[in-house]
Amino acid sequence: MQTPEFSPPAAARGPMPAAGAALIALALAGAPAAASADNGLSVTLFGGASQISDPSTRLGGQGGRLSLGSGLAVGGSVGWRFAPAWRLEGEVLYRNNGVDAASVPGLDPQPGDADYASVALMANLLWDVGRWRVGPATLRPYLGLGIGRLQELDTDLRVSGQAVEFSGSAGARQGLVGLEWDYDSAWTAGVGLRWVDAGRVKLTGPGGTLEVEHRGWSAELRLGYRF
Repeated sequence: MQTPEFSPPAAARGPMPAAGAALIALALAGAPAAASADNGLSVTLFGGASQISDPSTRLGGQGGRLSLGSGLAVGGSVGWRFAPAWRLEGEVLYRNNGVDAASVPGLDPQPGDADYASVALMANLLWDVGRWRVGPATLRPYLGLGIGRLQELDTDLRVSGQAVEFSGSAGARQGLVGLEWDYDSAWTAGVGLRWVDAGRVKLTGPGGTLEVEHRGWSAELRLGYRF
């Protein structure tokens, strides 16, 4: 098949614009070939809604709960498909949920504008359950498992009217399920759900040690590119 010629307009023939135009032309010409490759590198951005289960919490031996609202989850990943149905992925995920109330003795019950946030570094193994052609689209549902660490888990609460930050880190695991599709292009779109569980985490701060159970899920929209 003959590759069509690409000629940038005169205004775009400087060194940088011409290079950018050439890259665009190369991507358009090579996209179907890239999409058909079984193995290769990919990058994905994702974001959506985060919901953390109201965690059982202890401070100084006294127990209660934090009441959390819905929040935001955003992140990105770099993946490598090493077999037609299998890929490895390293990702960074940021979550932030507001703290609506606290029923833990020693903490103010109304924490103001407090939040509960974390940065997770995870390694995932994903399995494409199958590949189906539906009209112009190729659909690929997937399942996955991941392990990693909540590197920066912190919450801003109040003790006797003063803002206090508790922070820490912990190992975590997660399960993933979703659907990705493309239209004979290197670009992919998708939707996904994940469940993250870090068990009981110890957060330290000026007010002592706060023990918090960390479990939650997120629903995401995904946009990826396969090289």
